[in-house]
Amino acid sequence: MFFHKRINRNGKVSRKIISRVIQNHPILTMSLIGAFLSVIIIGVTAKWSLISSIIMPEYTLGLYNRAFWENFMVEAHGFLLDFIMFGILVFGMDRLRMSREQRSKTIRRQREETERMEEELSDFAALDLPEVNVKKVGHIKRLQRLGVRVFDVTQLTINRCNIKELVFTSGSRLIGLQLQNGHMTEIKFDEVAMRSSFFNNTKIKSCSWTKCDLRNLVLKDCTAKGVKFVECELTNADLRQANLTAAKFNGSSMEGVKFEGAVLNRADLGNVINLDLNALSLAKSIDYIYLDLELLKELKKLKPNMKISESISGQWGIEPQHQQIDCTVDTIVASECN
Repeated sequence: MFFHKRINRNGKVSRKIISRVIQNHPILTMSLIGAFLSVIIIGVTAKWSLISSIIMPEYTLGLYNRAFWENFMVEAHGFLLDFIMFGILVFGMDRLRMSREQRSKTIRRQREETERMEEELSDFAALDLPEVNVKKVGHIKRLQRLGVRVFDVTQLTINRCNIKELVFTSGSRLIGLQLQNGHMTEIKFDEVAMRSSFFNNTKIKSCSWTKCDLRNLVLKDCTAKGVKFVECELTNADLRQANLTAAKFNGSSMEGVKFEGAVLNRADLGNVINLDLNALSLAKSIDYIYLDLELLKELKKLKPNMKISESISGQWGIEPQHQQIDCTVDTIVASECN
Protein backbone atom coordinates (compact mmCIF):
# COMPACT_ATOMS: atom_id res chain seq x y z
CA MET A 1 0.00 0.00 0.00
CA PHE A 2 2.82 2.42 0.85
CA PHE A 3 4.57 1.93 -2.48
CA HIS A 4 1.27 2.18 -4.32
CA LYS A 5 0.68 5.59 -2.73
CA ARG A 6 4.19 6.69 -3.63
CA ILE A 7 3.67 5.62 -7.26
CA ASN A 8 0.37 7.50 -7.43
CA ARG A 9 1.89 10.53 -5.84
CA ASN A 10 4.85 10.49 -8.22
CA GLY A 11 2.47 9.96 -11.11
CA LYS A 12 0.50 13.07 -10.15
CA VAL A 13 3.66 15.10 -9.84
CA SER A 14 4.81 13.91 -13.27
CA ARG A 15 1.49 14.81 -14.87
CA LYS A 16 1.62 18.25 -13.28
CA ILE A 17 5.12 18.82 -14.57
CA ILE A 18 4.19 17.67 -18.09
CA SER A 19 1.07 19.83 -18.06
CA ARG A 20 3.08 22.87 -16.90
CA VAL A 21 5.70 22.33 -19.62
CA ILE A 22 3.01 22.05 -22.31
CA GLN A 23 1.29 25.24 -21.11
CA ASN A 24 4.45 27.28 -20.70
CA HIS A 25 6.31 26.02 -23.81
CA PRO A 26 3.73 25.12 -26.48
CA ILE A 27 6.10 25.73 -29.42
CA LEU A 28 8.72 23.42 -27.91
CA THR A 29 6.02 20.79 -27.26
CA MET A 30 4.78 20.90 -30.87
CA SER A 31 8.36 20.73 -32.13
CA LEU A 32 8.98 17.59 -30.08
CA ILE A 33 5.75 16.04 -31.37
CA GLY A 34 6.77 16.92 -34.95
CA ALA A 35 10.21 15.39 -34.42
CA PHE A 36 8.66 12.21 -32.99
CA LEU A 37 6.26 11.86 -35.95
CA SER A 38 9.07 12.54 -38.41
CA VAL A 39 11.20 9.75 -36.94
CA ILE A 40 8.31 7.27 -37.16
CA ILE A 41 7.07 8.20 -40.66
CA ILE A 42 10.48 8.57 -42.27
CA GLY A 43 11.81 5.49 -40.48
CA VAL A 44 8.89 3.30 -41.56
CA THR A 45 9.12 4.60 -45.15
CA ALA A 46 12.86 4.01 -45.33
CA LYS A 47 12.49 0.42 -44.08
CA TRP A 48 9.19 -0.25 -45.84
CA SER A 49 10.41 -3.34 -47.72
CA LEU A 50 11.57 -5.00 -44.51
CA ILE A 51 8.56 -3.94 -42.43
CA SER A 52 5.98 -4.92 -45.06
CA SER A 53 7.61 -8.31 -45.63
CA ILE A 54 7.62 -9.16 -41.91
CA ILE A 55 4.39 -7.62 -40.58
CA MET A 56 2.00 -7.96 -43.52
CA PRO A 57 3.49 -9.87 -46.38
CA GLU A 58 0.22 -10.94 -48.02
CA TYR A 59 -2.36 -10.08 -45.31
CA THR A 60 -5.56 -8.46 -46.57
CA LEU A 61 -8.62 -7.21 -44.64
CA GLY A 62 -11.05 -5.45 -46.93
CA LEU A 63 -9.24 -2.42 -48.26
CA TYR A 64 -6.40 -2.89 -45.77
CA ASN A 65 -3.81 -4.41 -48.07
CA ARG A 66 -0.24 -3.63 -49.04
CA ALA A 67 -1.24 -0.99 -51.58
CA PHE A 68 -3.42 0.79 -48.98
CA TRP A 69 -0.56 1.08 -46.52
CA GLU A 70 1.78 2.31 -49.21
CA ASN A 71 -0.69 5.09 -50.06
CA PHE A 72 -1.15 5.73 -46.35
CA MET A 73 2.58 6.34 -45.87
CA VAL A 74 2.59 8.73 -48.84
CA GLU A 75 -0.28 10.69 -47.30
CA ALA A 76 1.52 10.64 -43.94
CA HIS A 77 4.34 12.66 -45.50
CA GLY A 78 1.81 15.26 -46.64
CA PHE A 79 0.36 15.37 -43.13
CA LEU A 80 3.85 15.79 -41.66
CA LEU A 81 4.60 18.70 -44.01
CA ASP A 82 1.29 20.38 -43.12
CA PHE A 83 1.98 19.86 -39.44
CA ILE A 84 5.40 21.48 -39.71
CA MET A 85 4.23 24.38 -41.89
CA PHE A 86 0.96 25.23 -40.17
CA GLY A 87 1.22 23.53 -36.81
CA ILE A 88 4.68 24.79 -35.85
CA LEU A 89 5.62 27.79 -38.01
CA VAL A 90 2.23 29.51 -38.12
CA PHE A 91 1.45 28.68 -34.50
CA GLY A 92 4.94 29.82 -33.47
CA MET A 93 4.54 33.15 -35.24
CA ASP A 94 1.16 33.61 -33.58
CA ARG A 95 2.69 32.88 -30.18
CA LEU A 96 5.44 35.42 -30.82
CA ARG A 97 2.81 37.99 -31.77
CA MET A 98 0.90 37.24 -28.57
CA SER A 99 4.12 37.52 -26.53
CA ARG A 100 4.90 40.92 -28.06
CA GLU A 101 1.37 42.10 -27.32
CA GLN A 102 1.66 40.86 -23.75
CA ARG A 103 4.99 42.67 -23.29
CA SER A 104 3.48 45.83 -24.75
CA LYS A 105 0.56 45.59 -22.33
CA THR A 106 2.94 45.04 -19.41
CA ILE A 107 5.08 48.02 -20.42
CA ARG A 108 2.00 50.20 -20.90
CA ARG A 109 0.60 49.12 -17.52
CA GLN A 110 3.92 49.87 -15.80
CA ARG A 111 4.08 53.28 -17.50
CA GLU A 112 0.55 54.09 -16.37
CA GLU A 113 1.35 52.93 -12.84
CA THR A 114 4.53 55.02 -12.84
CA GLU A 115 2.66 58.12 -14.01
CA ARG A 116 -0.04 57.58 -11.39
CA MET A 117 2.46 57.32 -8.53
CA GLU A 118 4.46 60.32 -9.78
CA GLU A 119 1.25 62.38 -9.95
CA GLU A 120 0.30 61.37 -6.41
CA LEU A 121 3.78 62.30 -5.18
CA SER A 122 3.39 65.76 -6.70
CA ASP A 123 -0.21 66.21 -5.54
CA PHE A 124 0.49 65.30 -1.91
CA ALA A 125 4.15 66.41 -1.76
CA ALA A 126 3.72 69.20 0.81
CA LEU A 127 1.05 67.45 2.91
CA ASP A 128 2.62 66.48 6.25
CA LEU A 129 0.53 63.64 7.72
CA PRO A 130 2.11 60.41 9.06
CA GLU A 131 0.03 58.03 6.94
CA VAL A 132 0.47 60.20 3.81
CA ASN A 133 4.23 60.44 4.36
CA VAL A 134 4.49 56.65 4.62
CA LYS A 135 2.51 56.30 1.39
CA LYS A 136 4.83 58.75 -0.38
CA VAL A 137 7.89 56.77 0.73
CA GLY A 138 6.19 53.61 -0.53
CA HIS A 139 5.64 55.24 -3.91
CA ILE A 140 9.32 56.22 -4.11
CA LYS A 141 10.43 52.65 -3.32
CA ARG A 142 8.08 51.14 -5.90
CA LEU A 143 9.16 53.67 -8.54
CA GLN A 144 12.79 52.79 -7.85
CA ARG A 145 12.01 49.10 -8.27
CA LEU A 146 10.51 49.99 -11.66
CA GLY A 147 13.82 51.63 -12.60
CA VAL A 148 12.92 55.28 -11.96
CA ARG A 149 15.98 57.21 -10.73
CA VAL A 150 15.07 60.75 -11.80
CA PHE A 151 12.47 62.50 -9.62
CA ASP A 152 11.06 65.99 -10.06
CA VAL A 153 9.09 66.76 -6.91
CA THR A 154 9.35 70.08 -5.07
CA GLN A 155 8.49 70.55 -1.40
CA LEU A 156 8.39 66.78 -0.86
CA THR A 157 7.68 66.20 2.84
CA ILE A 158 8.39 62.79 4.39
CA ASN A 159 8.98 63.77 8.01
CA ARG A 160 9.39 61.01 10.65
CA CYS A 161 9.96 58.38 7.95
CA ASN A 162 12.69 55.81 7.47
CA ILE A 163 14.18 55.64 3.96
CA LYS A 164 17.08 53.49 2.84
CA GLU A 165 18.88 52.10 -0.20
CA LEU A 166 17.64 54.68 -2.71
CA VAL A 167 19.41 56.35 -5.63
CA PHE A 168 18.58 59.76 -7.14
CA THR A 169 20.50 60.53 -10.31
CA SER A 170 21.32 63.52 -12.50
CA GLY A 171 18.29 65.55 -13.53
CA SER A 172 16.40 65.02 -10.28
CA ARG A 173 14.85 68.08 -8.61
CA LEU A 174 14.05 67.62 -4.93
CA ILE A 175 13.99 71.29 -4.00
CA GLY A 176 12.63 71.84 -0.50
CA LEU A 177 12.83 68.17 0.52
CA GLN A 178 11.93 67.69 4.19
CA LEU A 179 12.89 64.63 6.24
CA GLN A 180 12.91 65.79 9.83
CA ASN A 181 13.00 63.52 12.90
CA GLY A 182 13.55 60.51 10.66
CA HIS A 183 16.18 58.07 9.46
CA MET A 184 18.09 58.03 6.18
CA THR A 185 20.42 55.11 5.34
CA GLU A 186 22.46 54.33 2.22
CA ILE A 187 20.99 57.04 0.01
CA LYS A 188 22.93 58.35 -2.99
CA PHE A 189 22.31 61.75 -4.56
CA ASP A 190 24.19 62.40 -7.81
CA GLU A 191 23.92 65.87 -9.35
CA VAL A 192 20.56 66.51 -7.69
CA ALA A 193 19.07 69.99 -7.22
CA MET A 194 17.81 70.02 -3.62
CA ARG A 195 18.43 73.45 -2.23
CA SER A 196 16.52 74.54 0.89
CA SER A 197 16.18 70.94 2.08
CA PHE A 198 15.63 70.18 5.77
CA PHE A 199 17.00 67.21 7.73
CA ASN A 200 16.62 68.55 11.27
CA ASN A 201 17.15 65.98 14.01
CA THR A 202 17.47 63.15 11.47
CA LYS A 203 19.88 60.23 11.76
CA ILE A 204 21.86 59.94 8.53
CA LYS A 205 24.12 56.96 7.85
CA SER A 206 26.17 55.91 4.81
CA CYS A 207 24.71 58.64 2.59
CA SER A 208 26.49 60.60 -0.11
CA TRP A 209 25.89 63.75 -2.15
CA THR A 210 27.96 64.24 -5.32
CA LYS A 211 27.91 67.54 -7.24
CA CYS A 212 24.56 68.48 -5.72
CA ASP A 213 23.00 71.91 -5.27
CA LEU A 214 22.58 72.05 -1.49
CA ARG A 215 22.32 75.78 -0.94
CA ASN A 216 20.51 76.64 2.30
CA LEU A 217 20.65 73.00 3.40
CA VAL A 218 19.61 72.51 7.05
CA LEU A 219 21.24 69.68 9.03
CA LYS A 220 20.63 71.21 12.42
CA ASP A 221 20.73 68.78 15.38
CA CYS A 222 21.15 65.79 13.10
CA THR A 223 23.54 62.85 13.44
CA ALA A 224 25.42 62.36 10.19
CA LYS A 225 28.68 60.58 10.97
CA GLY A 226 30.80 59.76 7.96
CA VAL A 227 28.48 61.27 5.32
CA LYS A 228 30.02 62.54 2.08
CA PHE A 229 29.56 65.86 0.29
CA VAL A 230 31.73 65.75 -2.83
CA GLU A 231 32.00 68.95 -4.91
CA CYS A 232 28.64 70.16 -3.63
CA GLU A 233 27.25 73.69 -3.40
CA LEU A 234 26.76 74.17 0.36
CA THR A 235 26.42 77.95 0.44
CA ASN A 236 24.55 79.15 3.56
CA ALA A 237 24.07 75.61 4.86
CA ASP A 238 23.03 75.29 8.52
CA LEU A 239 25.13 72.65 10.31
CA ARG A 240 24.54 73.90 13.85
CA GLN A 241 24.62 71.26 16.61
CA ALA A 242 25.05 68.53 13.99
CA ASN A 243 27.31 65.55 14.64
CA LEU A 244 29.39 65.35 11.47
CA THR A 245 32.22 63.24 12.80
CA ALA A 246 34.43 61.93 9.97
CA ALA A 247 32.24 63.62 7.36
CA LYS A 248 33.81 64.50 4.02
CA PHE A 249 33.33 67.84 2.25
CA ASN A 250 35.96 67.44 -0.48
CA GLY A 251 35.88 70.20 -3.07
CA SER A 252 32.59 71.68 -1.83
CA SER A 253 31.72 75.37 -1.73
CA MET A 254 31.04 76.37 1.90
CA GLU A 255 30.44 80.10 1.83
CA GLY A 256 28.28 81.31 4.72
CA VAL A 257 27.98 77.88 6.38
CA LYS A 258 26.91 77.95 10.05
CA PHE A 259 29.00 75.66 12.30
CA GLU A 260 27.96 76.73 15.80
CA GLY A 261 27.92 73.77 18.18
CA ALA A 262 28.72 71.23 15.46
CA VAL A 263 31.00 68.24 16.01
CA LEU A 264 33.49 67.93 13.16
CA ASN A 265 36.13 65.63 14.62
CA ARG A 266 38.19 63.98 11.88
CA ALA A 267 36.10 65.74 9.20
CA ASP A 268 37.74 66.07 5.79
CA LEU A 269 37.62 69.63 4.41
CA GLY A 270 40.29 69.17 1.79
CA ASN A 271 40.09 71.53 -1.20
CA VAL A 272 36.92 73.23 0.05
CA ILE A 273 36.03 76.62 -1.43
CA ASN A 274 35.09 79.89 0.34
CA LEU A 275 35.44 78.41 3.84
CA ASP A 276 35.00 80.94 6.66
CA LEU A 277 37.51 79.96 9.35
CA ASN A 278 35.87 82.28 11.91
CA ALA A 279 32.59 80.45 11.46
CA LEU A 280 34.35 77.07 11.60
CA SER A 281 36.05 78.00 14.86
CA LEU A 282 32.60 78.28 16.50
CA ALA A 283 32.09 74.52 16.12
CA LYS A 284 31.89 72.57 19.34
CA SER A 285 34.74 70.25 18.40
CA ILE A 286 37.06 70.11 15.40
CA ASP A 287 39.76 67.79 16.73
CA TYR A 288 42.05 66.23 14.12
CA ILE A 289 40.19 67.93 11.31
CA TYR A 290 41.73 67.51 7.86
CA LEU A 291 42.42 70.86 6.24
CA ASP A 292 44.99 72.49 3.98
CA LEU A 293 48.07 73.26 6.03
CA GLU A 294 47.94 77.05 5.82
CA LEU A 295 44.24 77.14 6.70
CA LEU A 296 44.83 74.74 9.56
CA LYS A 297 47.48 76.98 11.06
CA GLU A 298 45.12 79.96 10.93
CA LEU A 299 42.30 77.88 12.43
CA LYS A 300 44.60 76.84 15.28
CA LYS A 301 45.08 80.51 16.16
CA LEU A 302 41.29 81.01 16.27
CA LYS A 303 40.67 77.86 18.31
CA PRO A 304 43.83 77.11 20.33
CA ASN A 305 42.30 74.19 22.22
CA MET A 306 41.67 72.09 19.11
CA LYS A 307 43.70 68.90 18.82
CA ILE A 308 45.98 68.43 15.84
CA SER A 309 48.97 66.27 15.10
CA GLU A 310 51.73 66.24 12.54
CA SER A 311 52.43 63.00 10.73
CA ILE A 312 55.79 61.88 9.45
CA SER A 313 54.93 63.28 6.03
CA GLY A 314 54.33 66.70 7.54
CA GLN A 315 50.58 66.76 6.87
CA TRP A 316 48.76 68.41 9.77
CA GLY A 317 45.30 67.59 10.95
CA ILE A 318 45.61 63.79 10.78
CA GLU A 319 44.87 61.94 13.97
CA PRO A 320 47.61 59.56 15.20
CA GLN A 321 47.01 56.02 13.98
CA HIS A 322 46.58 54.54 17.47
CA GLN A 323 43.85 57.11 18.25
CA GLN A 324 41.81 56.79 15.06
CA ILE A 325 38.24 55.61 15.55
CA ASP A 326 35.64 54.45 13.07
CA CYS A 327 32.90 56.98 13.75
CA THR A 328 30.48 55.51 11.22
CA VAL A 329 29.64 52.60 13.52
CA ASP A 330 26.31 52.91 15.31
CA THR A 331 27.58 51.37 18.54
CA ILE A 332 30.31 53.94 19.09
CA VAL A 333 30.40 55.62 22.49
CA ALA A 334 29.31 59.24 22.28
CA SER A 335 32.33 60.53 24.17
CA GLU A 336 34.67 59.06 21.57
CA CYS A 337 33.34 61.30 18.80
CA ASN A 338 32.58 64.42 20.78
